[in-house]
Amino acid sequence: MRLIPHKGGEFGMTTFQNRMNRLFDSFLNEGEFLPNTEALWPAIDVIDTPETLQIKAEVPGIDPKDIDISIVGNALTIKGAKTEETEEKGKTWYRRERACGSFLRTVTLPVAVDTDHVEAIDEAGVLNITLPKLEMERAKFIPVKARK
Repeated sequence: MRLIPHKGGEFGMTTFQNRMNRLFDSFLNEGEFLPNTEALWPAIDVIDTPETLQIKAEVPGIDPKDIDISIVGNALTIKGAKTEETEEKGKTWYRRERACGSFLRTVTLPVAVDTDHVEAIDEAGVLNITLPKLEMERAKFIPVKARK
């Protein structure tokens, strides 16, 4: 049997595509298959300034005391847990998409940082981590003088 028979065949590419679309639609609609978003959660931004690296991580609904931040070598790790809400009796869930459970994100730092002066602040569900660069990592601009 050929995968894609010649013109006029019973099982052409269009039929194959339609069957695959129905298969994936049934998985998505039944909730049996959900894309893996754990690898990208929490979403982060890494910002490089002349004096610091700043990392912003989305952590809505997570108590700051449930978040751990560590630096080993040139890797910063953010880990924590979002606790599950208890289901109340007499209520029926029709859809449940809000994730709960533990998470872990590791970011490779592009420069050496002063680990003794790192600051982490949670502002309305956004974790702001400020990592001062070590003095040797800071750019020094040297003016060029002209001789006449």
